[in-house]
Amino acid sequence: MSVDGEQPAPNRTVFRPSPLQGLKTGATQFKPATPVTPTAPAPSGAQGLAHDDVPAPATAPVLRNTMMGAAAPLLALVASVRAGRARVPLPDLNRRAAAAIGEFDAITADYYPEPQCAAARYALCATVDDIVGNLPGVGADGDEWKKRSMVVTFVKDDVEEDRFWKSCDNLLARPDQGRDLIELHHACIAAGYEGRFHRDEDGATTIRGYMDGLAAGLEAPRAGHLVRQWRGQKAPLTKVGFGLYIALAALAAAVLLIALYVVVGRA
Repeated sequence: MSVDGEQPAPNRTVFRPSPLQGLKTGATQFKPATPVTPTAPAPSGAQGLAHDDVPAPATAPVLRNTMMGAAAPLLALVASVRAGRARVPLPDLNRRAAAAIGEFDAITADYYPEPQCAAARYALCATVDDIVGNLPGVGADGDEWKKRSMVVTFVKDDVEEDRFWKSCDNLLARPDQGRDLIELHHACIAAGYEGRFHRDEDGATTIRGYMDGLAAGLEAPRAGHLVRQWRGQKAPLTKVGFGLYIALAALAAAVLLIALYVVVGRA
């Protein structure tokens, strides 16, 4: 181990703090999750550079899917927890998820009709609850989560176990009724939602079938230009002249003659 002010020897081990050390906090008290008033967006431009050395773009990004843009931070968080990349105590995760879903509701309410908002809200809540329910070793915090789950907090009507998959079936039957909702369900499955298929032997195959169907239900050219300012130039394909064909034929004949010369010379 190195000492302050000294250069470590080549054969010595240097211990450095883990970048994930800040996420390994102790357990906190479980408090009821309540919808939280949306907070103001993070500052951009020069103020944002204090926390991020990547300069902000000159023009604000245009969201292709507002629903996905609002759900992406929460889906990324629970996917990281599921994969073990982030370690967040369940009481803290419960409060953060409740705040994120509250902001999600506030954003989507201005862009989508209520039936689509309700379906999106349930899909997001069910995904968070399902991922937490399948985490290993949650213990008493897992029991507390069931009492204050996202579905219990934000979904007021009765919930069927297959509601998520039935929603997928309805979207696949009429894909033109909600492209953004289709993409959200696809992202929820990608983040880790399994539902009752978690217990089935061939559940992974069934889930893959749903993902393929949802992906096929999206509009074909979803991506478009990655950066609108970086567009390719229209350059017509140059036609090959007749002289090129003559040159290729002459080259082939020369190769053939050389090969014959080598073979005859060795005979």
